[in-house]
Order: sequence, then structure tokens, then C-alpha cells
Amino acid sequence: FIDLKIYYRSGSGIEPVSRFVTNLSSDRLFYTDSNGRELLKRRRDYRPSWNLTVTEPVSGNYYPVTSRILIRDPNQGLEFAVLNDRAQGGSSVKDGQIELMVHRRLKVDDGFGVAEVLDDMEPARGHHYVVADRVDGDNGTSLAARERGLAQRKLLSPWLFFTPASQWSPAPWCSGLKSSLGLPSNVHLLTLEPWKDQAVLLRLEHFLEKNEDPILSSDADVNIKELLAPLTVLSVNETTLDGSQWLSEVDRLQWNVTVTEDRIPIFHQINNFTITLSPMQIRTFIVGYY
Repeated sequence: FIDLKIYYRSGSGIEPVSRFVTNLSSDRLFYTDSNGRELLKRRRDYRPSWNLTVTEPVSGNYYPVTSRILIRDPNQGLEFAVLNDRAQGGSSVKDGQIELMVHRRLKVDDGFGVAEVLDDMEPARGHHYVVADRVDGDNGTSLAARERGLAQRKLLSPWLFFTPASQWSPAPWCSGLKSSLGLPSNVHLLTLEPWKDQAVLLRLEHFLEKNEDPILSSDADVNIKELLAPLTVLSVNETTLDGSQWLSEVDRLQWNVTVTEDRIPIFHQINNFTITLSPMQIRTFIVGYY
């Protein structure tokens, strides 16, 4: 959808959606991502922690969608997913359907907390990418892994900048970071930025969940020396996720909690400049070099 602008003459407002209709038997279930990471199961007209009385059959089933929403037909082993390139609201209001709200313009306050009219006159722009296939995929790669890879390429595509460069040579830059071949296909370089003198902050993530792919949902190893080949790496020290404290110095508070599932802490040592990432794990490091 490009330059989608809403004009209305009557009524209380307009909320255009992109609706995708299939013949899949989704049995009231659909899945949305949690801030671009884990998938969360959603059941229409249902809440896991209380008995829901349905008063808003549409808006009561809408959820935030950062990167993808999907439905599955377990009997046929099929999956239909829509990837969006910006955060939107989405739902599966009927079995076999997916919809994403692409714009919204109202004449009156909807009474849900904003306390003002959502009269947005700016055009909406964006893209939706449709992926459909068997859940187990083909050529040994699951559909979930293909969706994750597509999301990485589309949602985090490079920005291009241009400048006059008559006296500039690209040679020093071409010998910089290794290409994507320097990272496993299930690992994403989240952050690489200057830290202090002769040090950079490096943040890596494993972007697949457990059991999403028979091969790629396993631990992945990354050699920091090979990744930062142009630098002479001297040290690699892990920090907390935000980089504010050495991980070895963290003393977490112990809480009395009631757990619903077993959570085993994941901890991997740094072995000869090689680090290991488990599914959905993010790790942050300070890398010293000269």
C-alpha cells in the first residue's frame, strides 16, 4: 500500500485493512510476534487467565504485530503468514483469514484512553509480504526459518546514502567486516558501535526459536576474531544486555515466584574468542583491539 490517504464525507470514521482470505482451517488460532521475536499463540474470543465476555468481537481480538502474523492448518500441515514492514494491529477475525489495519481516521474519540480524535490526514505507506507453504518447508529449511530470514532482509534492509567522492577510495572499507557468510544463517548482528578507546560494543542475537527448524534451531558458534577480521582482537568480555555492567559481576535478586514452566539458565563460556548463542538468545560484548 502506497500513499494510502483517507477521505470521508459521512459516518464516524474509516479504518481500512488489508485482508487475506484462505481456505485453511485455523480453528480460531493465530500467532503474532512479540516485538519481532517469539511467536505468541492467540485464540479468538479467549483469554488464558480469565473468562472473557465478548463485547468487542473485532477490536477485542486485535493484537500488536511488529513483524509477522500467521495462521496454520494442522490437518493439512500448511501455514500462511503475512510479514509487515512497520508495526500495525492485526487479527484473524474469521477462520482462514488474516487482516492488518493499515490506516485509521476517526471523527470522534473512540473512548479507549487517547482522549482525542484520531484524525490522521497523512498518507500511509508500507509493504506486506506473503509467505505460504508447508510448515516443515522444503529443501530441509522450515517455513519459520524462511520467514525469519525474510523479515531480517526486509525489516532491517540497509539505508543508502550518497555523497561526492572524487578523492575517496573504497578499498579500505571493502576489507572491513566480513560479508553475511561470516555469520551463521541463524545469527544476526544487532549492534556494532564504538565504545571507549580501542574497543567496540558488539551485540549478537540468535533469531530462531526452539523447534522452529530441525537444523537452524540449534546452538550457533561465532568466532569474534574472524567476524572482526580487519581488527586485531585482544579481548572479548561479556556484559549485561544493555552493556552497563560486566556479566561476571552481576548479583541478581532472588524472588519467590510461582513458575508455570521450567526455565533453565543458559550460560556459555567464551572459548578462544568463540561465543555460542542458543535459540532466541542475545549476548553483548566489549571487544578490545588495536
